[in-house]
Amino acid sequence: LFNHPNIAPFISIRLIQQLVKSNPSPAYVNRVANAFNNNGQGVRGDLKAVVKAILVDPEARNCDVIDTPQTGKLLQPIERLTNLFLAFDITTPSGKIWFRDEFDIGEDLYGVSVAELKTRITRLNSEVARIEAELEKKKRELSAADLLFSPKK
Repeated sequence: LFNHPNIAPFISIRLIQQLVKSNPSPAYVNRVANAFNNNGQGVRGDLKAVVKAILVDPEARNCDVIDTPQTGKLLQPIERLTNLFLAFDITTPSGKIWFRDEFDIGEDLYGVSVAELKTRITRLNSEVARIEAELEKKKRELSAADLLFSPKK
């Protein structure tokens, strides 16, 4: 499995998404995958070389595209709050800040759970199936009406 040709791009994409940006270009993934395949000394899978390739890549360090919506990394709500607290140097006497689940920012602090995603996908699939059935019914009704009321040639 480690020597499969898809392992390098797969791991590269996941690491880039966690460390730098949510939507890396294919060229960026290819450069990092090459570092995974060969760290410069013929060693495959050297994570130190992979992380270095991710962080020093021109695409990761290019500040010209900061305001472009297709770049950047999507943060979980907990990461956004932590960054906000760090930016304003918020501290407590104990030095700890506790995030409670009932802290209301309009979304789950820790992102969406797998169970919630499955529920949403199931709900969405059933809604899509219902809409498809309605469209098919309308199509049949229109075909029948067209057949009944169209002039014969």
